[in-house]
Amino acid sequence: MSAQLQSRRGDLALGTELHGDSGCLYRLTEVLSLRERPFIRVYLARDSNERKYVMKTIFQSEFEYQMSLQKPLSVCPNLRVLVDSVPQHLLFVYEYLADDLLRLGQRDLPAIARKRILRDALTGLAEIHDRGIVHTDIKPNNILIDFEESPDGIQVKNVKLSDLENAACPPPGKSIKGPLLGNHMWRSPEAHVRAKVHKPADIFSFGVVCIYVMLKMILFQLPDNFPPGVDPVPFILERQFSYFGDRSGVAGLIEHVGPDSPWQEAFTEIMSRLIEKDNPPRPFVGWRDVEDAEFKDVVGRMTKLDPKQRITAREALEHPWFRDAL
Repeated sequence: MSAQLQSRRGDLALGTELHGDSGCLYRLTEVLSLRERPFIRVYLARDSNERKYVMKTIFQSEFEYQMSLQKPLSVCPNLRVLVDSVPQHLLFVYEYLADDLLRLGQRDLPAIARKRILRDALTGLAEIHDRGIVHTDIKPNNILIDFEESPDGIQVKNVKLSDLENAACPPPGKSIKGPLLGNHMWRSPEAHVRAKVHKPADIFSFGVVCIYVMLKMILFQLPDNFPPGVDPVPFILERQFSYFGDRSGVAGLIEHVGPDSPWQEAFTEIMSRLIEKDNPPRPFVGWRDVEDAEFKDVVGRMTKLDPKQRITAREALEHPWFRDAL
């Protein structure tokens, strides 16, 4: 890291040694991410045994809340939560895992290994949902994997759902509304239009992740020629309606966003355009080039446009498609 970066408020020089609340001594060895707005730093660190960890800054206003949210989740093997903290520098300490699913998903993995990764990540999601917690940012980058490579290929050792810093636990009967949550390539339709967001939004995003992992397709990636400065939401919504929309789903989504939403009329217009276009809707459950009927069924149940119609994480884990995930 340059001297200029090191001098900024909150930056720590490589080689700095920090004592965690546990008493463990960590040494910063690499800067993994620098972000100014908001101010976030992510470091690679090592303990006295040279074991790797990730250290990440947490907003002061969120520090105690995130501590109370994450600590009880340490019993869940498929969640990456803090293992230590350095309060004087507002740092959480996390286990280090070798790679994320966005990158690993592009490699030559057998279908059974891909399914196992999805099952374990979904198990982590079910654990937080059981506790009323909404992740809000489900995407392949936030599914971390430890693995070993051998002449026989990649052997998956450990899978953890990560990045709970944006997770929230709404009071019973309440939802999250207002902020634009998640990434546009994986975001649910209700999150795109800033309507009420709860656990079903995570499930929609997870269904889109399943398509990426099994088919290597990012359904809602903007094309290279997409005009700069143009709002991508209408474009993405039209694709979501094309792949996952039906009359009851659209009606349920319209009801979900509420009568005062400016998107009510837009949803109706999108469906009208799809009907009138030379390129009609292409429901995912009817894709002929995807032969696995059980896969199409479980993803179709996750990605209903109406949040009330989506299956839960626990219901998805019981689906026949996951039965042979070893």
